[in-house]
Amino acid sequence: MACKCIRRDDRLSLTWRFLLFLPLFSIDISVNALSVQSPKSGVLSGLLGGLEGPGYNFLPPPPMQPRAKALLEKLNIQASLEPVLAKVPPSEIFNLLSATVPTLIRGASGFFGLDYQLQWIPRDDTKYAYIATKTSQLQETCFAKSPAKPIIFYDVESNPECRRVREACSILSLTLHVRPVPRGGRQFRSELKQHGASDAPCIFDPNTGVAVTGADRINSFLFTTYGNGEVPRIFESSGNDNGPFSWQTVSSTLAVGLARLNAGGSSVFSNPPPRTIDGKPALTLWAYEGSPFCKVVAETMSSLELEHNVIYTPRGSPNRALLWRQVGRFQVPYLEDAHTGVSLFESTAIVEYLQKQYSIAPSPVQFM
Repeated sequence: MACKCIRRDDRLSLTWRFLLFLPLFSIDISVNALSVQSPKSGVLSGLLGGLEGPGYNFLPPPPMQPRAKALLEKLNIQASLEPVLAKVPPSEIFNLLSATVPTLIRGASGFFGLDYQLQWIPRDDTKYAYIATKTSQLQETCFAKSPAKPIIFYDVESNPECRRVREACSILSLTLHVRPVPRGGRQFRSELKQHGASDAPCIFDPNTGVAVTGADRINSFLFTTYGNGEVPRIFESSGNDNGPFSWQTVSSTLAVGLARLNAGGSSVFSNPPPRTIDGKPALTLWAYEGSPFCKVVAETMSSLELEHNVIYTPRGSPNRALLWRQVGRFQVPYLEDAHTGVSLFESTAIVEYLQKQYSIAPSPVQFM
């Protein structure tokens, strides 16, 4: 039985349906299962009996390399390293709530893959699925056309135009080679001029040899080259409705400015890891735009100017199954550091690790 529901132009509808649906249940998220309990007299009790949710077919996280384990002990990481779905430490509640606001303002853009669809299929625990019953599981799919090489993206986490580009890349399940260019940055800002740009956002696609600047032009290029040729409505501009007071500009500015107060927009002193032997960034982040847990990690990487690959995993993306096959579970953010061998799931642990491993305290000495 196929349920061909919730395409990209219905994201706002999906958000409200979810918000209306959620109060009907008490949801208990754990590493192993999501138990769903409805009111005793409710009809849904029978329909949803035996429903298993996120984590029902997860495996324990892979063992960490000895050198990585020793490094984490040396860094004295205080945050929990044990991956738990939707875990929010009390000290991080306000931070994560404010990181959720941009997603609500932007109508969950970037949360779902392009042409997102649902279908109930026979249960097969050797395949990734979001939820399952005793006999079937919910298969999520979307349009995905991955380029051979990651697209280089010059990004500032607090830039409204960059936010719109990241949303588009998330919708398309792309892999980006991110080179952060926050204010005061010293690592990659000089490269912008090589691509005819004065500031972010700017992309260079090594697959086509094309450099593009500006959110509207970049998104048009991305959906034409790696999408179905149609730019989703949330990115469309009509006539002169793309000026400083257009919905695109206002919503994205509010999303990164009002709620997060320029987080990730200014550089701090850092000592980034060297690239791998084959010239790839040492850091790889699995994430999707719209997740507050992923956002706080991205802000930290932006401020520290940490070059990295980001593999987008929106709902329906084949990258979710790829991560599940690789580490036995799907949970983001997930950081891999090829330089140290460290791999982490929890956002608070990732942020603490990046700050302790790669940030540098500013020198008290005044230079001439």
